[in-house]
Amino acid sequence: MERDAQLPLVRDFMTSAPKALREDDPIDQALAALENGGWTGAPVVDASGALVGVVSEVDGVRVLASAGFHTMPPGTVADHMTRDVRSAGPDEDLYAVANRMVTGGIRRLVVRDGSRIVGLITLADVGRALRLVQAERDRVRRVTKPAGAAWDPRTSEARDRRRG
Repeated sequence: MERDAQLPLVRDFMTSAPKALREDDPIDQALAALENGGWTGAPVVDASGALVGVVSEVDGVRVLASAGFHTMPPGTVADHMTRDVRSAGPDEDLYAVANRMVTGGIRRLVVRDGSRIVGLITLADVGRALRLVQAERDRVRRVTKPAGAAWDPRTSEARDRRRG
């Protein structure tokens, strides 16, 4: 089946080659990396580079809240990460991915090409992308209104020249 050339793809709006955390990283260092990088989450890989989870700001808040007024709990990323990794392919249509994210309450998807991590797409990325796509479609509609519409720039210019 041939794809519609007008459909936006995940690859066009994802963050390419996201920084991955290692499952054996200390959790406090991983949370600091998220904060310092301005990330809301990151994929987690094992020693061989295989995707094994995701650590998010929600996981971080959970860890910090459990610490309360005490010291940071010990442990590694593997002790606190989400193991149920949701992913998308780089050539998936963005509308289908948006629907999956919204209906599933998913805030980020790891983008994989086979077993290789190639990107990360967040709900914020999807929202920005869909606003851009909609703005472009609105622009095209304004320029290419069908003849006979209430205002058509092609015919109104010619009419104005005739009235001249």
